[in-house]
Amino acid sequence: MKRFRVAVAVLLLVAIAAPLFADNAQTKWENRLKEYFNDLLLKVEETKDPAEKRALLNESLERFLTAMDRVQRLPFLNQEQREALARFEAEVQEKHDELNGVAGFAMVANADLDDFAGYMVQDLEQAMRSYVVLSTAAIIIIIVLLILLL
Repeated sequence: MKRFRVAVAVLLLVAIAAPLFADNAQTKWENRLKEYFNDLLLKVEETKDPAEKRALLNESLERFLTAMDRVQRLPFLNQEQREALARFEAEVQEKHDELNGVAGFAMVANADLDDFAGYMVQDLEQAMRSYVVLSTAAIIIIIVLLILLL
């Protein structure tokens, strides 16, 4: 009987603690993704040549879109996660289109590239927060793919 109580107590502790650790892991990986975007912003702001700025933004957005596409094809994601990833990918694609002046957007002027990069990073971070359905595993895989695609 005593072992049963101890086992129940341990199971309850695990059940209570597991969501806390999951939230911490989610936050950690979300922060890594924010770092990726903020590093991009710093690189763009440090670069003087507008063509290099545009190339940095394009390359980063294309890399991110490739990673998102690969993650969406993973078999263990549920439908809700796939839909959240698709919405997030659409936001990233919209920034890419806006940068390049396609899909009805006017191309971002060279003089506005720093401001666009700041706006883009802020907007994508907000979008990432709004799609909290993204699992920690999906975020980790996105980051790993971004690193491997460098």
